[in-house]
Amino acid sequence: TTLFRSARSFSVFPLRVVYLPVEEKPLETGDAATDELLRSGRSYLQALRRADENIEDVLVSEKIRRIEFTANRIFDFIEQHPEKAPSIRRFMQYYLPTVLKLLDSYDTMEEQHIEGENLNASMRRIERVLDTMIPAFDKQLDTLFQDKALDISADITVLETLLAQEGLTPSDFASADTRDM
Repeated sequence: TTLFRSARSFSVFPLRVVYLPVEEKPLETGDAATDELLRSGRSYLQALRRADENIEDVLVSEKIRRIEFTANRIFDFIEQHPEKAPSIRRFMQYYLPTVLKLLDSYDTMEEQHIEGENLNASMRRIERVLDTMIPAFDKQLDTLFQDKALDISADITVLETLLAQEGLTPSDFASADTRDM
């Protein structure tokens, strides 16, 4: 028999993610405003990690980690494509700070360790808004790739047209096979 069947079977010691400090590389995109935006974004990520460490609810922590993961990918994209920095202005000025403010409130309410109608209702509303924020952050990331997707689509269309003109598409091969018979 196995000593530990699953980590979830020990509710006394819930699973926790422990973040180890990582030396951050200095940001140098070549644009001072973008570098400042990214520094600010990285500080938001650190605040999300702290919120995750402080909040005891495992499901809320999972939501925080999902938001943090997507936000990190957004900042990685902006670091590689500084010209896209203006497109995340609302994300940086409203969405991230508001999520952090809500998580701070959740943490404060959770620390009370009491059951109350208003307290519980507020905590549930925060949990629901986190469920809304996850796809919103995903959509923000997806939007950053919109131009890339258009470029790829144009390249594929040109390639398919050239292949068809040269008689090199699978349907052209099928037509050639039937003509040879």
